[in-house]
Amino acid sequence: MMYVDLRDVIDGIDRTSPDVRYCYRVTDEKVLPVNEAGDGMTILLPDHRDIDDYGLMADFIEEKTDGEAKEWLSNAIRGKGAFHRFRVTLERFDLLDTWYDYQDAEHRMLAIEWCEDNGIIYEEFAQDPEDEENVVQVSKEPPRVTAITGRNVNNLIFMNQAYRKERKIPDPEGDEITAEGSQDILEGYLEDGKVIFAVSLSGFYVGYAVLDTERGYVPFEIFVRPEQRRKGYGGMLLRKCETYAKEEGDAELTVHLDMPEVKFMRFLKKYGYDALAGIDIRKADKAEELGAEYVFGNQILRGRK
Repeated sequence: MMYVDLRDVIDGIDRTSPDVRYCYRVTDEKVLPVNEAGDGMTILLPDHRDIDDYGLMADFIEEKTDGEAKEWLSNAIRGKGAFHRFRVTLERFDLLDTWYDYQDAEHRMLAIEWCEDNGIIYEEFAQDPEDEENVVQVSKEPPRVTAITGRNVNNLIFMNQAYRKERKIPDPEGDEITAEGSQDILEGYLEDGKVIFAVSLSGFYVGYAVLDTERGYVPFEIFVRPEQRRKGYGGMLLRKCETYAKEEGDAELTVHLDMPEVKFMRFLKKYGYDALAGIDIRKADKAEELGAEYVFGNQILRGRK
C-alpha cells in the first residue's frame, strides 16, 4: 500500500500553476515537482485546470457573499487581471481571510479525493500549538464512499480474497483462492461495466460493493472487513448503490440471493428490504426419480436417470 502526508499533497496543489506541476513518487512516497522526480514511477497531482481557482472564486462569491460585496466581486473576476482585482476587492470588504479559509478547505478536499482516487492512504498532521518544533496527527476524516477505478482497484484484492473464502467461492482457475485470481475478477468487473464502490477511512478501504447495472442495478457483492463490521459501513455501501440506481437509471435497487443467507437477509431487512418471492427447495431423491437438473444456491444438482 502507498502512504502520504496529506499536508504534502495540499502543499503541492497550492503551489501548482500553468508552469509547475507536482507528482507523487511511489518509490519513496514523496510529493515533489515533476521536473525533480527523475525516471521512477510517479502519480501526477491535479493540474491547474483540475484545481480551477477561477471557478472557485465564482463559487465563493455565490456561496459566501451578498449585497454590495457580491456585486463588486462578480465584476472583479471579469476579464484580464481577474485574480488581482479579486484580491483587492476582498481586502476592501474585509473578506480576505474568509476567502483563504474557503480556498484551503476546497484544496484539502481535492487532495483527499486525489488520494482516494489513486488508492493512497493518507495521514494528516498539524503543528502542535504548544510546541512549534513538533507536529501532531489530527483527527481523521469521517468514512467516505469512493468510486473504484483501474487506478485504485488493486487495493480491494485482499478483501475480495476474504469475501470469496468466507463465502466458499472457489477460484476460477482452481480451489485455492489467489491474489492474482481476485485481481483478474475485480478488473473483469470494471471491464464489463460493473460499478464498484468502497468505504474509505483516510484512504484505507474497509468494505466494498459491486453493482451490476445490466441486470437492473443489482449489488451482488457487499463485503466489510470482519474487524470493521457493525459500524454502519455495509449500510453506507447499500445506500450508495441505491442513490446510484436512482440517479443513473431511475430504478429501484434489487438484491438477488443465490441461496438463503440468514445474516445477509437480516442486514437487508434492517435497511427496509423485504423478500418478493419464496424459495423452492426439493429433495435430492425427487430429482433422482425424475432425472431432473435444477439449481440450488450456486451449485447444479443433477439427478440420476
